[in-house]
Parts: sequence; C-alpha cells; structure tokens
Amino acid sequence: MQVQDLLKEKGNELYTVREDAPIQDAVQLFNLRRVGALMVLNASDAVVGIVSERDVLQQLDAACTNETVMQIMTPKERIVVTHEHESLEDAMAKFTRHRVRHLPVYREQEIVGLVSIGDVVKALLAGERYVKDSLLQSLKGGAQ
Repeated sequence: MQVQDLLKEKGNELYTVREDAPIQDAVQLFNLRRVGALMVLNASDAVVGIVSERDVLQQLDAACTNETVMQIMTPKERIVVTHEHESLEDAMAKFTRHRVRHLPVYREQEIVGLVSIGDVVKALLAGERYVKDSLLQSLKGGAQ
C-alpha cells in the first residue's frame, strides 16, 4: 500500500494556520478539526512550516501566551516529508528515524495531504488483518 492509497481512504483535507497567528488560534484549530498538526502559511499562502500539538506543549509556560505560531513551528527546511508513491513501510521508517508524528504528503512540489503515525499504523494493521483473514478463508476452503 502506498501513501496515496491511505489519503484516498482518510481524505486529504489539509488544515492550515497563518504564521503570525497567536498560538491560541492553532490550539483552537487542533481541537475544532481534531488534528495534531497544521501546515503553516505565510501571507502569500506559501508553506513555511508545520506546527504540532507537541510544539505547543514544549513551549507551554506563562511566557508563551503572547507568542505566534511562527515562533514555535518547525520551519519548512526542517520538515520531514513523504511522497504519495512511497510505501507505508517507508513512511513508518521516517516516523521512527526522525521521531516525528506527522508527515506532509507531496505530489511533485505540491502538498496534497498530511498523514499521522496513527493513520499509517491503522492502515498497516488493516492490511495485516486482511491477509490473515484471507489465509484463514483459503485454509477453510481447502479443507472441504
């Protein structure tokens, strides 16, 4: 299974926040959209980074209430990405190797979605379950 197959199942809606938005705006979007990461856009709608719940938690103290998303995001040049034609196993390796929980998905130079480690684990487990069920069915069919 490839990343593009996962996006077809889960959808490829991409949630964003402006780089100059207060951190509270990002937190509200996390809660409203039930997501753990947002792509960060500048005034020209270009992607400049990614901000995650983890970024917010790491900065959580009294001093961060006046900070903007730009001050806590991971800048674009440091974002770990995946491509729609990569396998889910390759995506899982990136999660593990880079210790990240979200990967923007690219088609050439365009972001077409965002997958989380939970999305990939769920899809991999479903694939394993399908193989197991298929093998059991063929064993039952062969025994008759």
